[in-house]
Order: sequence, then structure tokens, then C-alpha cells
Amino acid sequence: MKILVVYYSLYGHTKTIAEEISSNLAADIEEIRELTSRKGVKGWLLTAIDSIFRRSVPIGSSMLNPSNYDLVIIGTPVWAFTMSCGVRSWLKKYGKNLKQVAFFATMGKNGDKSTFTAMENLCSKKPLLTTAFIDKTITTKWYQTQLDKFLREIREKITLINMSHG
Repeated sequence: MKILVVYYSLYGHTKTIAEEISSNLAADIEEIRELTSRKGVKGWLLTAIDSIFRRSVPIGSSMLNPSNYDLVIIGTPVWAFTMSCGVRSWLKKYGKNLKQVAFFATMGKNGDKSTFTAMENLCSKKPLLTTAFIDKTITTKWYQTQLDKFLREIREKITLINMSHG
């Protein structure tokens, strides 16, 4: 089964999780790159406004064709109880052509359920699995147990899919 991990990360938390998932599942990985800077106070304000209004933003071209993968695992930070603008743009462009999806989010405290619902709506398909990581567990490395559980469950789902295609 071909797996792709796609993510957007502003502060590195989502990137940390994405790289571990990719490494553990021998998956290809690609970062979503926004063409707009989010650095400094101006960037922070732009992030807040874009998130509140659920805006799409210009993103760089994907180097990998996500429709060539059996499973795409999509990672996003939670901004204003929804996905990052870069992930929103990526899902609008590629979401309907994905075969199977799984989602993960990084967040301050909450917002994962509304984020995953919005992501599911853009893909028009139910994810195989979702999980969310609290930012402070990432910086203190306390996320490993949760990540291991997510990886174990993804492997189980992959095994079931492979058996059904048999």
C-alpha cells in the first residue's frame, strides 16, 4: 500500500508528528507550503483573520500526485477551531481525488472535532482514523504513547484493507 503524509506546520509541531508517522510507516512525505508569509505580528494577525473566515490561500505546487497513493494522512495545526488555511487550500485542490484518508492535528487545547469534520467535508469521505496532539506534549516529548497508538491502529486498518483486496 502506497502511503503519503501531507502536512502544514507553522511552528514545527505538526512537522514533528508528520515526520515520525512517515518514518514509521515508510511513507512518502510532503509539506504544504503557503506562498504568504505568516511571520511576525502581521503574520499572526493574518493567520487569525484567515482562520476565522475559513479562507483558502495560495499554496505551492505539490511535487507528488496524491491520487497515486492508497492512503493519504493529512496533518494540520488547529487555528480558530479549524484546519490551517494551507491544508484547506490543499484539500480543496486534491481532496476529492483521494482514495483513503486519515487525519491528525496539533493544537493548544481543543478544536480537533470541528477541524476533522471540516476536513472530511472537503474530502467527501470519512477518514480511516483521526487523532489530535496537544502542543505542549510535543515540546516535552510526551506524545509518543498516543503516536504509537495511532500508528498501531493505522497498521491494523491497512491490514484489513489489504485483506479485503486480496
